[in-house]
Amino acid sequence: MQEVNYYHRYNTAVLPDHVILAFHLNDFGTTPIAFTNADGAIVVYAPNRPLREISPWLFRHSFTYRFAIGLVSQTTTDRVEVLDEVRASLLGLRRTLDESHTPLTVMILPTLLPIDQWSVDDRERRAIIRRFLDELDITYVDLWDPLSQALVDGVAVMEDEGDIWHPSPAVAAYFARQVQETGVLGRRD
Repeated sequence: MQEVNYYHRYNTAVLPDHVILAFHLNDFGTTPIAFTNADGAIVVYAPNRPLREISPWLFRHSFTYRFAIGLVSQTTTDRVEVLDEVRASLLGLRRTLDESHTPLTVMILPTLLPIDQWSVDDRERRAIIRRFLDELDITYVDLWDPLSQALVDGVAVMEDEGDIWHPSPAVAAYFARQVQETGVLGRRD
């Protein structure tokens, strides 16, 4: 949702030829909020609640408010509403781009582990984003296949050891080949 809001706020003026949205499986979480506490330490907090339920002013200015939100665990209803917010953001972006005849392609970035080591949540998130993109008729490239091949080839796929979200340059080359082979970005001669 943050990326879509950023696009609407800043990038529409660029008049792009093609919009590429990189979608990590962890993008279903709400946008983390970072702030400095009284001791000067940076604190990062992700409420994982529908954004319409959070008061930005209170969140920014009240430790008690942030603490109270943190105490209340996410419910199934909250999770469904967060998913609905993600879907609505994607639909809004697609509609905006349709008006300007600008293609949209979503790159689904996988967890950088063999799929049998993925959490149940990550497997479910991958299925959900694929379903959303199919339902919304948004072109996408699922980068699981090139990751799988890189793992078979023994390539170090993580930018930093233990970081399952940020790909190494070596696996990024596999991703780039997959994107090129799909032709979604057009042919370059």
